[in-house]
Amino acid sequence: MMRTVSNRRSRTGCSILALATVLAVGASPAAAQSFQGTGTFTSGSGVITTSPNTTAISVTSPTAVINWTPTDNVANPNVPIVFQPGGTSADFSGGGNYAVLNRINVADTSRVVELHGTIRTVANGALNGTGSLYFYSPSGFLLGGSSVINVPSLVLSALPIMADANGNFIVGADRTVTFGTAVNPSASITTMPNSQITANMTGSYVALVAPRVAHPGTITTKREAALVAAV
Repeated sequence: MMRTVSNRRSRTGCSILALATVLAVGASPAAAQSFQGTGTFTSGSGVITTSPNTTAISVTSPTAVINWTPTDNVANPNVPIVFQPGGTSADFSGGGNYAVLNRINVADTSRVVELHGTIRTVANGALNGTGSLYFYSPSGFLLGGSSVINVPSLVLSALPIMADANGNFIVGADRTVTFGTAVNPSASITTMPNSQITANMTGSYVALVAPRVAHPGTITTKREAALVAAV
């Protein structure tokens, strides 16, 4: 079964117009960094740089897909992968209303991906109002109590986000995003108490898409937030 999100870009940003159960709407080595893994641009272009406690992703194309391989990527059933430790920051930057799909490719789909640090979009070191971030893991995500995500728009998905032969995951005149069937029908997205998601720009949206969604954390958005349980 395929599911789609229609995603229309306005002058002020990119917005998902509707979400429901059927939804309409380069490489860098692992180091002492924020994202614990190796990232490779498989479409679009950009540069990934690392420094202590920081991963910086500079996107130089309107859309891009990055495949991430976690450092801890072995079979270890039901043991979480800490992909982003607390006290670290992943900073995305780019020109215009760019969109980035981050695929976190886990070897063991029973191992949920944990995020405990800060994820944000920046320009010249300050928060900025462009950039839509999409994250996909077949094992789902857990946002720890120290996690802070501050971006114009955000999608976290345990369902595959499909791309065409050229790597485009937002396609067509109506700017559609298509979701496939969950690889792990038990995958979940959980936000822990005190976790914070902020998408507070005009036209912002937040979507959590997984077979199971639990959200005791905080979401702040000017437009819409959707918690979608779907397989």
